[in-house]
Amino acid sequence: MVRDSIKGRVVSSRDPEALADAIADILEDRQKRERMAQAARETSARLYVGTL
Repeated sequence: MVRDSIKGRVVSSRDPEALADAIADILEDRQKRERMAQAARETSARLYVGTL
């Protein structure tokens, strides 16, 4: 499960401007991007042990 700004970004599928803003935010902040990627990897490893 994606938690907004923790493991990724959650935006409305009907709001292209919000999607563009979220992408820009992630691209502009390397530390945030790396932190979210690490949190997502840890969750995946914990939830899907043996299937990845």
